[in-house]
Amino acid sequence: MNRCLVLATLPLALIAMAPSSALGSERNHADGFVYVMSNASDANSVLVYEREENGTLIQTEEVLTQGKGSGGSKDPLGSQGALALTPNYLVAVNAGSNNISLMTFNQDGVQFESKASSHGTFPISVTTFGDLVYVVNSGATPNIAGFRVTADGKLRFIQGSNHALPGGVGSGPGEISFTPDGNLLIVTEKNTNMIDVFGLNDDGSIANVVSVASVAHTPFGFAFGRRGTLLISETNGTPTGSTISSYMFGADEAVNGVLQPVTKALPIQQRGTCWVFVTRNGRYAFTTNTASDTIASFRVANDGSLTLIANNAGTTPAGSLPTDMALSADGRFLYVVGALNGSLDIFSVDKGMLNFVTTVAGIPVSAQGIAAR
Repeated sequence: MNRCLVLATLPLALIAMAPSSALGSERNHADGFVYVMSNASDANSVLVYEREENGTLIQTEEVLTQGKGSGGSKDPLGSQGALALTPNYLVAVNAGSNNISLMTFNQDGVQFESKASSHGTFPISVTTFGDLVYVVNSGATPNIAGFRVTADGKLRFIQGSNHALPGGVGSGPGEISFTPDGNLLIVTEKNTNMIDVFGLNDDGSIANVVSVASVAHTPFGFAFGRRGTLLISETNGTPTGSTISSYMFGADEAVNGVLQPVTKALPIQQRGTCWVFVTRNGRYAFTTNTASDTIASFRVANDGSLTLIANNAGTTPAGSLPTDMALSADGRFLYVVGALNGSLDIFSVDKGMLNFVTTVAGIPVSAQGIAAR
């Protein structure tokens, strides 16, 4: 079951490309770009926005992924990380057609390159490290599968990378991500309250997997802070019981990926906390509290411990149901998807506090997955 959706319904709620658009010469002034995945059921796409110096956005194009999304609304994928960004390309999940798409970009726009089977059912989250790509599928028996991006823009499946999640049928994965050094893969299982740690061989295939019990219920989204600290949100299946925990890897992480809790289930006193983002210096973290229409902020210490700065560091419009978020490359602006009203709320970032800038309308309510540079 998608626990974030249940809580959100409570009351009070590598490859250069040719220019893909005649706008190319006009885009060189952009301070950055924001990408939002529509997740539309008939034809999935990526909405491309130019970022102006003041953080505001101008939509410049919509590029088809050549696959199908899930459609729906209010966190239809039940995941974080449906769209992954690297310095050279984007990778998007197509939950409705059981494949993933590779898209390249430059200052002139975004271009579809290739797609590949996700080697499972209903892909919901994807992660990259160098030329490695891994996806987690949540349907049937949930599993992960890996790929390499080839020089000609293809996704080549890695033999030995297809691995079922330890929790089996109904485990409910929330996100997949490489650790910052690329040595391990992390997957959260929302319904089994487990955190899966996959070791990798030199060829990118799976070497082993260890499952660690989450310190609280319903581990969902996660991100990495200072010294590789792992921060995981927990909705706990209750209206106001959302928490966040931090973990550090043991010295023998290359052997078995053991996680050691640091801060255990820090109360946020907000509802439906599912998505986590960490600033690029690793010192501050933010969570979207979907059913409270708020964003909480935290300080990440050198030892991996967490301190709540504000459980309401920023507020989105009432009933907007904030979900996915992304930070601009310069760290100045936070972009938050409003799942109910089809909006993109923009905040300027001042360390652990946020200042509302404006709202962009017209985002599909099926949208899931956002990235910024």
